[in-house]
Amino acid sequence: MAIRGGYRPHILRVDLGQGSIDLQTLPGEEELRKYVGGTGLGLYTLLKNAPMSATATEPEAPLVFMVGPLTGTPAVNSSDWTTLCFNPLIPHSVGIGHGHGWWGAYLKLAGHEGIFLTGAAETPSYLWIDDDQVELRDASHLWGLDTRETERRIKIELGDEADISVICIGPAGEAQLPGSMVKADRNHGSGKGSPGAVMGSKNLKAIAVRGTGVVPLANAPRVVDLAAGWEESLIAGGQGPAVPFALGVQNGEVARKVLNDAGTPGDPTRRKKKPSFQSEFARKYVEACRRWRVTSRPSYNCKIDCTYEVEITDGPMSGFVGSPRGGAENTEGICAIIGVNDPATAVVMTDFFEGLGVESNQFHTVMRSMYESFADGLLTLEDTDGLDLTWGNWETAMELLSKAIQMEGIGGRLVNETRALPETLTGEDGLLEKMRDRVLEVAGESDSRIRKVRESQYATLFYDSLGVCNFGVKGVSESLRLTSECLGQTVGWDDFDSDEALLAGERVINLMRLIYSRRGYQNEIESDSSVRFHRLMGWDLNTGNPTAETLTRLGMDEFAQSGLESF
Repeated sequence: MAIRGGYRPHILRVDLGQGSIDLQTLPGEEELRKYVGGTGLGLYTLLKNAPMSATATEPEAPLVFMVGPLTGTPAVNSSDWTTLCFNPLIPHSVGIGHGHGWWGAYLKLAGHEGIFLTGAAETPSYLWIDDDQVELRDASHLWGLDTRETERRIKIELGDEADISVICIGPAGEAQLPGSMVKADRNHGSGKGSPGAVMGSKNLKAIAVRGTGVVPLANAPRVVDLAAGWEESLIAGGQGPAVPFALGVQNGEVARKVLNDAGTPGDPTRRKKKPSFQSEFARKYVEACRRWRVTSRPSYNCKIDCTYEVEITDGPMSGFVGSPRGGAENTEGICAIIGVNDPATAVVMTDFFEGLGVESNQFHTVMRSMYESFADGLLTLEDTDGLDLTWGNWETAMELLSKAIQMEGIGGRLVNETRALPETLTGEDGLLEKMRDRVLEVAGESDSRIRKVRESQYATLFYDSLGVCNFGVKGVSESLRLTSECLGQTVGWDDFDSDEALLAGERVINLMRLIYSRRGYQNEIESDSSVRFHRLMGWDLNTGNPTAETLTRLGMDEFAQSGLESF
């Protein structure tokens, strides 16, 4: 059945070095049905169009933004946009991140399915997309600003503070700092794989979008009915352990409740878990947020609204307003990981790091290792330019980030050593050698457990290709059936079912492996490798690459016939 809804007809192709903007027609229906959109279609586009030998921050290396067929539709939490780039820290890998807010839906409403960026602008620039009118503008006056101020000024400059959405980088992305993210709509952002660093390498400060169109639906009444049942299962009528998760983070409630039950802040004693520190951090933060003013911030068609603003209303930091992303990961990754457990400090630190455009799970794990080394006496004040890296010293962490952005002293060494981590980890005396026993333990796990992991990965990658937030499917009863049918009724594929959804997810993971192999992946560096897992996945036991038989079975013959030896 032909495509009748869901997709927009093209991807924007922008060469920043040439200043050219073109339209690339989407692949045909057969390819769209195989790879769906979002993560899947983005990986397919990379594999077909990107020079596989390019390093992440070279001008010819692409930065891709993709939405999915359900983005901007009545589907639950249909706000997702995906970033894809070569990972600056893991050269063979693709960095894949997801953001929310309004930007993805506005891009879809403007008539575009994605953006494929190459080249580097001569001077700082930003992209302005106003439906089908697209232009590059000067951003020299915005360079150096944090993400919140950048967004505010662009909206004022374009004369529309209500109906424009902005994604942008902060000083961390401008400095191409590992772990830098692309921020959106103040509270949201995508950080996995350091897309902010790649965006900074292209001298691209921001992309502003205003979309006034409507996403076509093949069977609008049925899509609306499915979305209503999906929402009911998510919030009220579903069963299973994750339904309380949706309720726990709804309307910014994570700040007042979920940390009390699920918070697992970092342990500053490293080698021994210390539940007392974790529970104390959670208790203090939750109690403080119950006193303070917490206001949820929505995303497009979001039924959860997990992001929030928190105004501190007592103590020395009274009057400060923080705008964290949803969930607890960012606060834990920035504060608790170095022993900070004061709630007001946690709000200020989180806002500072996110405003500069830093993702908590990459830069901060390296920062923690410096605190550990300082505690063990491996680093001294002389080594750290006089910075006191004692556990809990939050002002030092903020100064360390500032030095890293400026590439000064200990900050510059931190960045350079972070970039060298892949070589460090895979060296003769590296961490992977010390993990050998764990690798063997994983290899001995039962086939039934591995099969469950495999199917769970397929489902997750299918969800990541739809254009909906993962929180919208977590714990939803019959989520695979609901999402599969919603996709089918949106596009016009009436027979699209759960089995086909899992096949789509399997194709996505094999696209990843194909890109890895083309970029020099070696099976011996895979720390979680398992002979049984590789066999069940249909990958070569020596190389880790998908076999020709696997690719043919999945209908990916164009890659099987090209000759795996050339990868």
